[in-house]
Amino acid sequence: MINQEVFNIAKKFGFTRAEDVDMDTTVQEAGITHPTEMKLIDYLLKKTSRIHDKLKTAGKRGVRGIKLAMKTFSELFTDYRFFAKTKEAKSKAIKKSVKLAENILDEMTQVKSMIASLSPKAQADFQKVMDLGPKLMDQILSWLETGKVASNKVVSLWKAAPRAISKGKIGKKVEFGRKWIINCYQGGYVLVMAPGNVKISDQHCVEESLNLHFDMFEQGPNSYATDRGMWSAENVMHCLMAGIEKVGIQPKGKAKPLVNQQDHQGLKNRRAGIEPRIAHLKTRGLGRSRMKSDTGDLIAGYRSALSYNLSHLMRDLAIQRGI
Repeated sequence: MINQEVFNIAKKFGFTRAEDVDMDTTVQEAGITHPTEMKLIDYLLKKTSRIHDKLKTAGKRGVRGIKLAMKTFSELFTDYRFFAKTKEAKSKAIKKSVKLAENILDEMTQVKSMIASLSPKAQADFQKVMDLGPKLMDQILSWLETGKVASNKVVSLWKAAPRAISKGKIGKKVEFGRKWIINCYQGGYVLVMAPGNVKISDQHCVEESLNLHFDMFEQGPNSYATDRGMWSAENVMHCLMAGIEKVGIQPKGKAKPLVNQQDHQGLKNRRAGIEPRIAHLKTRGLGRSRMKSDTGDLIAGYRSALSYNLSHLMRDLAIQRGI
């Protein structure tokens, strides 16, 4: 990757080193509104309406009943937002909307043979509606019956990756997006990775972080520091097996650190320096994504690290040459 090449150049000039690693995780928020049930049904019907319009433009019959469904749902949505004050009234509006959407999804199956006449993008939109629509309706009905959110909840109709991730922040207990792993090195240089599991738990991120380091340098670091969210006997064992001399995973509860008090405090202070670096990455593309696809989110995340490392490299080269 280009970012790794930039990192290697910085390492060659002595601006950074691979011996010390600080790791943390962050959530790249997807560019979507808060995914309430009524909003998701609204997006589903709007996508269906656009497909209907394209079919009519192509000379086909379109989706029967979509115009009436859109008008009826608009009235239900208005009633839900402004007049439904009780839980029962809101649930009733949602159930009517689900029934409306299910009828339209049934009608969509009747035009499947006509979709081949549309553009590849329109065909992809049709397939996405047919794949996610029934699943979304089942999840909404399950939530109404049990009061529990279904696993792998659909939170977007155009992005498959975003998930509800709990970070325990004040005022924002849940963020909708994907998790990233950040490895920070001397001089402020970073390596980032988006795990395949977009909502991987922090405790499972240590192994992924060490693999990212090994892929880059083919050897383990001398010291490794993380916050207490990554503490577990399994993670400590991963670090020891990697040959790390100073394991600075902050312990939980009454557990004791694996280094002396002076080293423990030093590693703790050093790891705290990763927070402002993550804040800078957020301003460069790792914050709330403006991209309209999962691939776009990945590009924005990796681009943020490349931009950040290039800025550091240009700064260090300028200082070295006295510019």
